[in-house]
Amino acid sequence: MFFLNLAMSRKLSRKLMSAFAVVIAVFFTVSLILFASLNALRADADANERMFDMMGEARTMMTSVIEQQNAVRAYAILGKAEFLKTYQENAARLDMSAHKFDALAETAEQRALGAEFMDAVKAWHETRLDRTIALAADPLTRPEAQEMAGVKQLGGMRKAMEKIMALQDERLAARRDQQHHSDMMARLALWTGGAAAIAIAGIMGWLLWRSIARPVSRMTETMKALAAGDFDVDIPASDRHDEIGSMAQAVLVFREVGIANASAVAAKARADAEQAQVVAKIGAGLGQLAQGDLTVRLADFPAAYRQLQTDFNAALGSMASAVGGVEHGIAAIHTGSSEVSSASINFAQRTEEQAASLAEAAATINEIAITMRAAANGSAETSRTVQEAHRDATEGGHVVHDAIVAMEGIEKSSQEITQIIDVIDGIAFQTNLLALNAGVEAARAGDSGRGFAVVANEVRALALRSAEAAKHIKDLILTSSQQVQSGAELVNKAGLVLKRIVTKVGDINTLMSETSVSAEAQSGRLQQVNGAVSEMDRMTQQNAAMVEQSTAASRSLADQADQLAALIAQFTLDDAAARGLPARTYARAA
Repeated sequence: MFFLNLAMSRKLSRKLMSAFAVVIAVFFTVSLILFASLNALRADADANERMFDMMGEARTMMTSVIEQQNAVRAYAILGKAEFLKTYQENAARLDMSAHKFDALAETAEQRALGAEFMDAVKAWHETRLDRTIALAADPLTRPEAQEMAGVKQLGGMRKAMEKIMALQDERLAARRDQQHHSDMMARLALWTGGAAAIAIAGIMGWLLWRSIARPVSRMTETMKALAAGDFDVDIPASDRHDEIGSMAQAVLVFREVGIANASAVAAKARADAEQAQVVAKIGAGLGQLAQGDLTVRLADFPAAYRQLQTDFNAALGSMASAVGGVEHGIAAIHTGSSEVSSASINFAQRTEEQAASLAEAAATINEIAITMRAAANGSAETSRTVQEAHRDATEGGHVVHDAIVAMEGIEKSSQEITQIIDVIDGIAFQTNLLALNAGVEAARAGDSGRGFAVVANEVRALALRSAEAAKHIKDLILTSSQQVQSGAELVNKAGLVLKRIVTKVGDINTLMSETSVSAEAQSGRLQQVNGAVSEMDRMTQQNAAMVEQSTAASRSLADQADQLAALIAQFTLDDAAARGLPARTYARAA
């Protein structure tokens, strides 16, 4: 009873630890006894094995001695050296077995008997065996060796071996008795320890059942009753101070909570009824709201849901105001679409103004075309003048050529004519420069100056040919030495011709200047026209794009406004929300 009360006052963990500690202590004690017995048995077995090894080595020693005797007898009879080899091998085996026997010996008596045997072997070798081998080696003394070998010689060694075997048998018998005693002790420890362990385990199990299992089973039945709703059931083991007592205290709390929950269930039933009523009213209000009726309002909610009623009605009021505001916004959208349409008309007017600008640009281009035609006429006149100058220059070239040939021998006349030729060369050079400048200006004029460029090229070619003719005349002057008078006349004629050439070239220069001025004017006008046309084209394209975008935007805006108006028309608004708003039917802006 003391142990039972002590078990009930201790913690479950300590109870379990104590029970397992007792069982473990019993098994540990039994294991120690069994381990000691097994160690004794193992030591006896090892000693027996060592003893058997010693007996084996002793037999090997005796066998080696007998084999040595047989080998020496065979050698004495036959005289063959191979028997000496057999003798030597057995002698070596004898020494090896003797060393093993001495190493395996456990007592001084065993070692003394082994030494006695080896002393007998040594005496045998010295007195008998070695002399027999020496006599057998000589054929003359071999019969004496045979006679000596035939005498019995192993008596001392057999007696020493018998002592060894007798001692081993005596020790082996003692080992068997000790091994039997150790085996009996091991069996006794095993059976006694097992029975004690089983008994102690049974007692500890019974104590644990009384202190743990039975109270837990009763507590389980009590908890099932509480789960079934029986809150009048008694809670067992509530006075205990272990885990079972703590569990009982917790079950007491559960019973109190269950009683409180029963009261709460009734209150929850009332709350569920009120909640069902509120949900039904909110469902009806949401149904009317789904049909577009924004005038619905909730009323007569319980006190706990009064704030929900207020918030629902306020939300519907805000929604009605928002829908009214959206309807007002639709009207503003229609107004905005009308303004967009007006802007589209303005864009169209700008497009017409741009078309007028394009017409003015066309007139300017026409004037430029007239100017270009005048330039073309001037270029034609220049071409005719250049042709006449070309003919005169050709005639002058012939005359100058004749004059140079006639004045070949006159130095003074030659110098004067040379100066004249230099003047002609300079004129040709200037003419070439003028023609080159005219070609450049014609190139700047573009297509309108293409004809004048041809004339400039012809003038340049004329100047080049004039330069070549002047060079030729200068060469002829150097070789001219005859006909001074005719040369002078020819020079005079050449001077007249050259004057006409200079005059014509001056006319060409004047025409070239006029052509250049006209080309520059045409270039400036063309640049202005190009700028105006480009600007008008850009503005026209932008205006067209803006008109198209504005038109599309106004149409899309009007369509969306109509769709939104159709959606808003599904809602039913009260007079306060709809007051001051325009009509719901809108006419799309044209």
